[in-house]
Order: sequence, then C-alpha cells, then structure tokens
Amino acid sequence: MFQDNIKSTARYIYSQIINDAEYANECKVLSNLLDGLDAQTMLKDDASDLLGTALYLSTLLSSNEGPSDYQDLIEIVSKIIKKEGQRIRRGNLEKFKGLYVIIDPEITNDRDPFLIAQGAVSGGAKILQLRDKNSDKGLILELAHKLQELCKNSDTVLIINDHADIAKAVQCFGLHVGQTDLSVEASRSVLNINQHIGRSNRELDQLEESQSLDIDHVAFGPMFSTRTKVIDREPQGIERLQAAREISSKPLVAIGGINIDNIEMVMACSPDAICVTGAVGLAENPEKAARALSKCIKV
Repeated sequence: MFQDNIKSTARYIYSQIINDAEYANECKVLSNLLDGLDAQTMLKDDASDLLGTALYLSTLLSSNEGPSDYQDLIEIVSKIIKKEGQRIRRGNLEKFKGLYVIIDPEITNDRDPFLIAQGAVSGGAKILQLRDKNSDKGLILELAHKLQELCKNSDTVLIINDHADIAKAVQCFGLHVGQTDLSVEASRSVLNINQHIGRSNRELDQLEESQSLDIDHVAFGPMFSTRTKVIDREPQGIERLQAAREISSKPLVAIGGINIDNIEMVMACSPDAICVTGAVGLAENPEKAARALSKCIKV
C-alpha cells in the first residue's frame, strides 16, 4: 500500500514540475525512478500540506525497509517539497515589511495583550509576534488563535516566538527562533512548508551564519539599550546595522530599544521591518504609538 502512495505522490509532483526549468534535475531523476509512468491526478496549489502528510506516512510505513527504488522516491520527493516550500515563501516576502510589534503579556502595563494587538493593527502594524515565555501552553494557544483571527481580518501577519507546535496549530505566517531555541532544521520538520522562520542574531558573525540556513528573514539587535529584555552585551548601534544590511540577502528586521525618537536613524539603514515591544506595549495609547511609528517607516 505505501508503495502505491509514494508512486501517486511522485506522479503528481512530476506532473506539476515537468515544464519548470528550475526542477530540470529533479524531473530527470523522477522520470528514471518512475520508469515511464504517466502523470495522473492534478491537484491545486494548496495540496502542499497533503503531499507532506502523504510523504510522512509513506516514510513511516516503509520503515526504511522497502525496496531501494521507493526509498529513492521518498528522498527525491522530500527534496522537491522542500524546494517548493522555499519558492512559496519567497513569494510571500512582500508581506514581511513595515512595523513589527511584539505582543508580550508581560509588557502591557497590566492590560489585556489582545487589546495591545488590536491597537497595533489599527495603528498600521504589518507584523505581530506573540512572545510569551511564562504562560502555560494552553493559554498561549488560546491567545495565538485570537491573534491569528485578528491578522486574517487585516493586512497583517502573525509570527509565534519559540513554539513551533503552536505556530503549526494556528496556521500562522511563521515562527521566530533565537540562537538557543529549537534548531531551524527541527522547526522545519514541525511547520508546514509555507510557514516562514525568522532567527535572532546578536552579532554580525551570527548574521553571516544565518545566511546559509533555511530561514526566511533575520532579526538583528538590540540596536539600543532596551527596558523590555535583559541583554548581556552592548547594543549593536547604527554602524553595525549598516554592516548587517550589507551582509544580509534575507529580509532584515532591526530590533531592540527602537522608539519614536530614534526610528528615523534606524530607517536610514534600510531594514525591511522595524520591531518594537515597549514602544507600543507600554504606550498610553498603543494605536496612536503604532501609527506614529508606522508613518516613519518607508519600505
């Protein structure tokens, strides 16, 4: 049974990429492995999740004990799904620009974090991140669902900090990981192929390393001293942000201590997004604060 599932998955993928020059090498391998089998069912673009599930189940059922040809099919299908995921995510990078607001229940002046998020979105935030280091996962998931619904009904995307399982469960835009969080490779194994991964970078050498990883955007900072997060090193400053812009071919997020008083000098370095926490979360009027910041961002 698993052999038929692998064949069907491979046939479908072959039918989708046969005329795409980007997949010329993969088509050649698939053609040889399928040994002349005709392409069959055509599915819609949103079948990527189904393909990933079929591949995963086929791998489990084979237990690495099936015929070598089928193991080869699993390998090549995996590579194609990975490449297609990268292409899908590249096509969505235009959404990852502008004001990026972290929603942290600890940084709200004792207000409902969802109200902070509503204010941020109304004020022009394009990206929200849910960062909760202390709550039980059930509570984080509940808030994540509410934020995802908010983002779906506006021109905004949602990122989940640290928790790949929650990002997968709510089907949000993506995940953000730090240097010591779940690895990028492990995170990819949890997420859908169309979900983005961002990575924190506190030094230029970390940023250089991130360029070779299967991630979609990078955060660099802190730019300045910040009251919302304990840091064990000096702020990076504007000169290093300029260097980071030259290093990074991936969308660059400037983060850390950015507020209405220094945002223009940060924008002079041409980051793709500017990330704030306290500048909105601790503001007397989060919507007004977000709107003022958004007006300074031209990307």
